[in-house]
Amino acid sequence: MEVDMEVDDFVTKSQTFVSWLEKAGVTISDKIELADLRNRGAGRGVVARKDIAEDEVLFTIPRTSILSPETSALPKYITSSLEDPWLSLILNMIYEHQQGQASKWQPYLDILPQDFDTPMFWDEDTLSFLKGSAVLSKIGKSSADQSLTTQLLPIIRANDNLFYGNDVLDSELLALCHRMASTIMAYAFDLPSQDGPASEQEDGWEVDSNASTAATPKGMIPLADLLNANADLNNAKLYHTPDAVEMRSIKPISPGDELLNDYGPLPRADLLRRYGYTTDEYAKYDVVEIAEDLIFLPASKTLGLSTSALQERLDYLEEHDVLDTAYDISHCDSKELTTSPCPEELTTALNALALSAQDFKTLKTRSKLPKPDPNEKTCDLLREILERRGDMYLHNTYTLDQNAIDDMRKNWNLSKSGARRRLMALEVICGEKQVLAGARDWIEERRRGWSEAAYNKRQAEEKVDGARIGKKSKR
Repeated sequence: MEVDMEVDDFVTKSQTFVSWLEKAGVTISDKIELADLRNRGAGRGVVARKDIAEDEVLFTIPRTSILSPETSALPKYITSSLEDPWLSLILNMIYEHQQGQASKWQPYLDILPQDFDTPMFWDEDTLSFLKGSAVLSKIGKSSADQSLTTQLLPIIRANDNLFYGNDVLDSELLALCHRMASTIMAYAFDLPSQDGPASEQEDGWEVDSNASTAATPKGMIPLADLLNANADLNNAKLYHTPDAVEMRSIKPISPGDELLNDYGPLPRADLLRRYGYTTDEYAKYDVVEIAEDLIFLPASKTLGLSTSALQERLDYLEEHDVLDTAYDISHCDSKELTTSPCPEELTTALNALALSAQDFKTLKTRSKLPKPDPNEKTCDLLREILERRGDMYLHNTYTLDQNAIDDMRKNWNLSKSGARRRLMALEVICGEKQVLAGARDWIEERRRGWSEAAYNKRQAEEKVDGARIGKKSKR
């Protein structure tokens, strides 16, 4: 009988991992089990074996079984010069990986992916399918290369006896660094010391500018990181205790149901950048980022503002924390167009730009801001801004819509990474174009409302005028 070695290896690694968890002091409820979900395209996952009530402890992991710089066997003095917890964890994971069977973490490391579909690993041709999306500027491969090359490689080279780097090229070490960085990006959790809900790491270290977030210790939490995510069906959450972390149910779970975490309101562009996949379940969180250079200078030209007048208004908006380098346009439900897809800061800023010189002077004297509700002039500016933003996408994606995406899903060979990555890129672009279309629809709905209101007002005035004329004629 012929055995599928790939399937057998997958199952064997899963079984070895579960045995390792038990030896590592991890307590697992008999109501759940690790499952092979490759038939759903989900790799490994955790499913319920029995009925689970709300707020049941599903598994408990001691802090000593969380892979971090504190628990790694790499001597602490090696990473003492690294202030960035991301770099420190990358270095510790490289060390444990290179130890092979000598590492106590090997059964855990063996089930983590070796290949990723995140844009960090795409070639230039495939990346071109993302043209127009702001996610391209957030991949950060160049800055990552620089940080890894200047901060980690020298430590590895200076400690060849620990890292077995004598026969490894810098390019190979850099590739390993990227692999571990991507593993952390997709699987690591923040490890705050206080009790309460745990959270997945906030952002990629190579692009994270939030100092407080960057300083939070990171750790790889075995089993917890195997839960897949679903924005709508989230039924479990990780909590900290002083000596461990606990995964608890947050709603009843039926036998056969998968335990699902939630990434939060992530647009599919960020889902792709961080985790290497897209799903329609997160389409409602799609946004289009519009940089300030597409907004204020072009708007000032439309409005006929001088350079000095524009700068005066921008300075005033910055003083009142309204000005930003970019603004997100949100998904707008075509069936419910009452909620603005534009952030209040953007419409407030445009309303300020659209004021007459005298009205702006009065506003400034009172140290107030315009109301965020856009007027007709502001909506005209918004429409122009959306058109400029839409022109940034590839011209051959003008006809891209959900029907085209569905056809690609049916007809493309998605077992090949190139086709799979191109499809995910186009799903991101399609989602962003839908966001822009929804915003345009919202603007047109506002304009129709104003037109109807103006028409009704004229009709009422004509009716009143007619009544007056009638009275005069009777006299």
